[in-house]
Amino acid sequence: MPSRTPKIILAETVHKRFGSVPHEFRYPQCYLLFDIDALSLMDRDVSLFGYNRPNFFSISDSDYLDDGHGQIYLKLIRLRRKWGIPSTKRTMMLTLPRLFGKAFNPISFYFDIGSRGKLDGVIVEVTNTYRDKFFYYIPGGTNTDYLD
Repeated sequence: MPSRTPKIILAETVHKRFGSVPHEFRYPQCYLLFDIDALSLMDRDVSLFGYNRPNFFSISDSDYLDDGHGQIYLKLIRLRRKWGIPSTKRTMMLTLPRLFGKAFNPISFYFDIGSRGKLDGVIVEVTNTYRDKFFYYIPGGTNTDYLD
């Protein structure tokens, strides 16, 4: 059974542009790490969290991955099929949730964890200022103890 309790991860987001005019900035952020299978349970059991509804912190399916309808989980299945990535047993998501209904989410990570607890891979979703989305896949094979 997936954990109903999201973890707050303090991290630093870094943006660096290479080219004729180098540009770089960094800022601290509080990300949430959670099992995507637990979103409905978190909505029910975590008082300050809303899934597809407003709350202090909230996650909305429409903010992630493609513009299609459906849950994040189903969108990930479609993306994996498109890229030829095998299905996974569990996916942990690291993201910036909406805060008081306002969305600012430059990057999200989807950690695919296989049946033996090893990291199968990471899907990275980068969203720029203009809401263009870019996706990357990083193959895995390492231990995931740090995600639990």
